[in-house]
Amino acid sequence: MSCGKAVCQECATTREGIHYCAACLARLWRPRETGVPWAAWLATVSVSAVLFWAVTRLMVWAGVLAASLL
Repeated sequence: MSCGKAVCQECATTREGIHYCAACLARLWRPRETGVPWAAWLATVSVSAVLFWAVTRLMVWAGVLAASLL
């Protein structure tokens, strides 16, 4: 147990071979309260837009180059 409380085997719940009391088990099963920050989303969208623009320009340039060579 992570809290160090003494609990008999009948009162404890085993998870992955470790005995947990009810409070420790509730803490383990609680969903994490982490959200993705807006700055990360904004950076991802910005980088994606710049890459889309750059790849589009590269494709047009390659097409014009290929047309001029043929």
